[in-house]
Amino acid sequence: YQRRVHGAAEHVSAVTCAMKNKMTLALGIALGSSVQISVCVVPASVICGWFMGVPMDLDFHLYELVVMLITVLIVCELVRNGKSTWLEGAMLIVAYFLVAVGFYFMPPLTAVEKGLAPVSPAASLAPTRAQLPRLL
Repeated sequence: YQRRVHGAAEHVSAVTCAMKNKMTLALGIALGSSVQISVCVVPASVICGWFMGVPMDLDFHLYELVVMLITVLIVCELVRNGKSTWLEGAMLIVAYFLVAVGFYFMPPLTAVEKGLAPVSPAASLAPTRAQLPRLL
């Protein structure tokens, strides 16, 4: 059994550049990976979900949207000046920890929230495609 670490070379390169005080390159490496995921992998997974019949939509819930907004604001604030301090690094570590704890204690989604059950009893009375010709 061999454990794989995806993107380890990118992370090592980013840390090495940051230690050599090449912050622009380090930020470009670190944020470039995030942009690749958001632009390429997420749409590809949605399209693959269509073909496999798995609902992989981008319907985020309130907590997920708030976390995404806050993390984007934190990263924008840190990237804005192009410099980093130990306090900013500590703030990122604490933010990462808080997000992990928040998702760990988030209650499981119900069937309605997952989109697997009808929202109301009236929605379940709607005719299916097979019943539609008999009604006309």
